[in-house]
Amino acid sequence: MSTPLPSNPMGSPFFDESASTDATLAEGPSFPRGSTVSSRISNILSVSYADQAIRDALQTLQSRGASDYNQVRRHFYHDVQKETIQCNAEVVQDFGKIAVDLHKIGELVAVLRERCTVMRNDLDVSRSEINPVLKESKDLLEKSSEVEQKRDLLDATQTHFMVHELSDISASIPPGAPGDEFFEKIVQVKRIRRDCQVLLGAENQSLGLQIMEQASKRLNGLFQSLFNWVQREFKTLDLENPQISAAIRRSLRALSERPSLFRSCLDAFSVSREAVLSDSFHAALTGSVGGDQKQPSKPIELIAHEPIRYAGDMLAWIHSATVSEREALEALFIGEGREIAKGLEAGRDDDPWSVDEEGVVFDPRTALAELVDRNLSSVARLLRQRAEQVIHSHDDPGVAFKIANLVAFYRSILSKLLGGEGSVADTLRAIETSANRQFKAGVRDHIAALEHEKQVIPDHCAPPEFLADALRLIGELMITVDTSIDASGHEEQISESVLEEALDPFLEHSKAISNHAEKPDRQVFALNCLLATKSALQPFSFTKSRLGKIKQSLEGISRELTDYQYSRLLESSGIMPLMDALNRFSDADRRLLSALELPILQPQSVLEIGQQLDDFLPSALMDATEIIRDLRDPDLARQITEEAAELFCEDFEQLEHKISTIEEQAESAGRPGLRQVFPRTTAEIRVLLS
Repeated sequence: MSTPLPSNPMGSPFFDESASTDATLAEGPSFPRGSTVSSRISNILSVSYADQAIRDALQTLQSRGASDYNQVRRHFYHDVQKETIQCNAEVVQDFGKIAVDLHKIGELVAVLRERCTVMRNDLDVSRSEINPVLKESKDLLEKSSEVEQKRDLLDATQTHFMVHELSDISASIPPGAPGDEFFEKIVQVKRIRRDCQVLLGAENQSLGLQIMEQASKRLNGLFQSLFNWVQREFKTLDLENPQISAAIRRSLRALSERPSLFRSCLDAFSVSREAVLSDSFHAALTGSVGGDQKQPSKPIELIAHEPIRYAGDMLAWIHSATVSEREALEALFIGEGREIAKGLEAGRDDDPWSVDEEGVVFDPRTALAELVDRNLSSVARLLRQRAEQVIHSHDDPGVAFKIANLVAFYRSILSKLLGGEGSVADTLRAIETSANRQFKAGVRDHIAALEHEKQVIPDHCAPPEFLADALRLIGELMITVDTSIDASGHEEQISESVLEEALDPFLEHSKAISNHAEKPDRQVFALNCLLATKSALQPFSFTKSRLGKIKQSLEGISRELTDYQYSRLLESSGIMPLMDALNRFSDADRRLLSALELPILQPQSVLEIGQQLDDFLPSALMDATEIIRDLRDPDLARQITEEAAELFCEDFEQLEHKISTIEEQAESAGRPGLRQVFPRTTAEIRVLLS
């Protein structure tokens, strides 16, 4: 869009400077001519010819194609006015045509308005005449819809809820195992009961209640028939065939929706299997069978003459029966366990007043272990009677301990199959407790019998017979502990408890006997008892703790015997009085020379002591060894004698040192010393006693 040019008195932007100047001078106060020109020039120079409007104006001027610029400038305003008037005339002419057209449209709209008024009046008349018909039609449609809904409801009721649908269902199981048709009937009745909830939500609940009552009766009848059939089958079920029929598994899965019937079936089955297993165990023991049972080839009571084997054979039979029973029932509880759990949960939800504990989750493996344990309850009672009879009929405590260890072994195995609780586990624990009690009672009776007998140290200070018997028993018991799987990792603890019961009382009794003997027989006898005990326990790695205690006792008694040997060497050599006299003085005592005034240090007395020492030394070591010749360990006897001889040599060395000091002080005083009458040296003593 072009920028409008500034107006001027001439109506054109192009005018002469003289005319402009004259007009300016006539209209207002006079200004200097130079300032007007300067202002105009400034305005012209301030215009930006890069503006789009200026450029469009210049292009318009160029399009006119005028060659005479001055002529164009003079007539430009008139030409533009003329063109404007022509354009306005054309516009007015066009609007005239439009006005004519609008007039015609107005006439047409008036005609249409008149006709619409006529049609509206006709429509109002028609509506007033047809309204009753429409109302009646609407009522008929609503009634038709209600009738259609009632017909659909009637059809649904006839399909799902009518009583005649239930009357065709038989509550008895056909001959043979229940088939698909029987279980489909159960599903159908359950569906009817479930769909009755729709009827119970209506205003009239009588129909729903009637159908619900009849369906519940029919369903209870079906479950009762199934329950009776399962009970009959359980009474004649042969578990020797390791596969339970699919019909029984399916029936139990269906009965799980009635927890009371399901548990009653398991109870009946448990009673039946309990009687069968009890008869089988009795037949395995005695060989006597009833009915069509198979005669066992080797009855346990005829071939097991030893109590350990008898108890082991009974426990092995129970273990075998447990494994067989578990394998036979595993398909029932493990394969169908999840379905049975769902059924029990649905049954508890359907019967909230059931006696079953709410929230208890059915665990197939736990239920299997509990059922097998219940089946073996009679066998467990019979086992306990026979085992306790065997335990109490033998006085040997070793037999009772071995039976207890054997029972503990089987208890650890059966606990992995049946769990740690139940009749079988309780029975085995009771037998183990009884055997341990009998073991402890036997040991106490043996000790009590020994206390009433007068015991003396045997010849040659040998371990007493009762200790030897106890050690033989301990060896057998330790072998039993070492080979027991149940004691794995606890051998040291078990062996320590066994030693406290079966060994410590005999060692205490041996110690009481040794208290009445004199030295050195008392120490030799105690050492022989401990050495025999050490020899019996040394083969077993789990007796390290007890062997450590025995080693400490051996060292203590060996020191006592060494002190006794040392005292005898001092006494037999005759140097003890001389040592007692010189021990009053220290080695650095200046008054040591005054000891020569003592009677025991007179030349004659010292000469006699030296003579006695000379007579003692050749056979001193042999005499000392002969004193403890009854000690069963030659190496220990030699060690004790050598230690005693070493102590003697050390004392003699101190004695020699004091005699040498006296000799030096005597020479300084010009008096005779003791070397002339007592010339023996420590080196000579060590040679003679080595």
